Amino acid sequence: MFASQSFLELIILFGAATVVATVCHYARLPTVVGFILAGVVVGPSGFSLVASLPSADRLAEVAVIFLMFSIGLEFPFRRFLDLRREFLRLGLLQVVLTVMAGAVLAKAFAGAPLPKGLFIGCLIALSSTALVIKLLHDARDIETPYGKSVLSILLFQDIAVIPMMLALPMMAGESVGHLSLRGAALTGGKIIGLFGSLWMMGRYVVPFVLDRVVRTRSREVFFFCILFLCFGVAFLFELGGLSVGLGAFAAGMMIAESPYGRQVTADIVPMRDNFLGLFFTSVGMLLDIPYELGHLPLILLLSVVVLVLKTLVTLAVGLANRSPLSIAGIVALSTAQVGEFSFVLAQKGVDLGILTVEENQLFLSVSVLTIALTPFIFRLAPRIALAQRRAPWKSAAVSREGADVREDLREGQKSGKAGQTGQTGQTGQTGQTIIVGFGIAGRNMAAAMSSLGIPFEAIELNYDVVKELKKEGYPIFYGDATRDEVLEHAGLSHARLVVIAVSGAKIVPAIIAAVRRLRPDVQIIVRAQYLRDLEALHREPQLDLVVAEVETSVELLARALKVYGVESEDIRRYMSQARQQLDTFAQMTSTLQSPALNLPSWEALSSIKPLRIGERFKAVSRSLAELDLPRQTGSSVVSVFRDGLGTTIPGGDFVLAAGDVAHLIGSPDALNAAERLLKDGVRA
Repeated sequence: MFASQSFLELIILFGAATVVATVCHYARLPTVVGFILAGVVVGPSGFSLVASLPSADRLAEVAVIFLMFSIGLEFPFRRFLDLRREFLRLGLLQVVLTVMAGAVLAKAFAGAPLPKGLFIGCLIALSSTALVIKLLHDARDIETPYGKSVLSILLFQDIAVIPMMLALPMMAGESVGHLSLRGAALTGGKIIGLFGSLWMMGRYVVPFVLDRVVRTRSREVFFFCILFLCFGVAFLFELGGLSVGLGAFAAGMMIAESPYGRQVTADIVPMRDNFLGLFFTSVGMLLDIPYELGHLPLILLLSVVVLVLKTLVTLAVGLANRSPLSIAGIVALSTAQVGEFSFVLAQKGVDLGILTVEENQLFLSVSVLTIALTPFIFRLAPRIALAQRRAPWKSAAVSREGADVREDLREGQKSGKAGQTGQTGQTGQTGQTIIVGFGIAGRNMAAAMSSLGIPFEAIELNYDVVKELKKEGYPIFYGDATRDEVLEHAGLSHARLVVIAVSGAKIVPAIIAAVRRLRPDVQIIVRAQYLRDLEALHREPQLDLVVAEVETSVELLARALKVYGVESEDIRRYMSQARQQLDTFAQMTSTLQSPALNLPSWEALSSIKPLRIGERFKAVSRSLAELDLPRQTGSSVVSVFRDGLGTTIPGGDFVLAAGDVAHLIGSPDALNAAERLLKDGVRA
């Protein structure tokens, strides 16, 4: 039972957080800023409505546990191994170089001795995993190239907290040389042993246990089992002298190996976000407003120094690891703040006498300010990192060249030679396709282009993918499609089409802008995941949008109508109407459906339709030569599936039977005419 005062303080805190966060939402400010401001308003340095958040340290610890556990769920062991290069190259260099740079600046401007300088470097080297991961998840950028790089850096920082904690006594000037080395070796052995044991449990024990729990058909039992595993593993790590956050992360990785990882994520994420709200509110309550107001110039100066320092160091690390400038810039800006684990280190530093109470308050002020600025920096990061000066003379030149190319294409279409230039997309070829991004969508596009003999060139930012596919003969190269020289190398000046199939709503507008600088007239097709991703795109006639969210909705409608026995022609009509309604809803002028190929002699490939021949079809017992579909309807039967026979490429003497599935190829109108002819014997 809560004491009356504590209960009232919680009510005030929840109410203030609700009001301030809601106001921030309508003011288009991030909710994280609202939570911090709510803590400032009701805290000891504000209106003193809440003396202290009850068990604030425990709530913060629970928030960190849930956060690290949810991150572990996103990274099973096999995926963690896939990121090991970025984890070590980016994370290790970022932490080491930031610590060293912080120590140098502390010595140069504050006269801090080397141990204290290294401690200050450790404090600013860590970034806010809680905030940045949430921003990445909300923006659905976790799977983008910059999202993976950011995640690798954050995970390494969280693990780097362990050796930092071990080194604190040495930074405090205690004589622990031999014991410290022995302790570090012992800790390393513990980490290897614990992760090895957890891998074995995640592979064999946990799936067995969860399978038995799931069979109870009780969500409550399943949920409590997950909480037991999460907090149990975190407690084991704490007993071993490691952090509970690292233990929760390991527990998440372990459960992610089981088939129930997705369901666990769905159950944990709401709790994680709620506890993080309390965590940021408690951070706001730590601030001493009178102190901040008295030292405001110094706080602002140090905040700028920290943000610039971390941005430059991380940018240099990204460039050294061959990341494009745009990606390295977004990663650097996204991780420029000071993190929540730094609060723990700072408090330990105060206890050991490394920092004074006043220095700790100064550090907290700088940290909270950088955290509060992070959502704004995160939004502006793509614009800042991708800002390029436009060269009017160059744009005009390539525009004239693009006009000449289109004239050549029109001439080629008249002669029927367009699109017959071969397989590989070299710069000198006319009418090729440039595919930006070689994930599933990009590879499917490339496969279709190859089968049709249409030349293409692919641009991909994943160096390992490029290296592997180059061995297989794909015309693909490593590069950043926001750079003019990369697009020029891909042959944009002679391209007919650009297909953008990359993930991340932040990068797509920059790629479109780069293409438009060089070829304002070229046709662009963009694959977007959600309707809200289109807000940053400027509508124009030469831009076609394929929205996965829309296409999924239309496909669901079509299949639902098919289940209820609606005729194919009516289904197509309903699908057309649905696309028009969704198009109006999205306030877009371009089509939302995939455009048909527009090359001579390939118009018929705009649609392929399977049609089951019913018993009452007029086409039963008639040969394809007798039906003469190409002349009568403009479509053709390219294959027929028959039980016991399989799929057959039929000749003119092939006789259709009831139950056959004929695969028709042709335009939508031709398919409609062919279906009427086969079903009712009505000629077009």
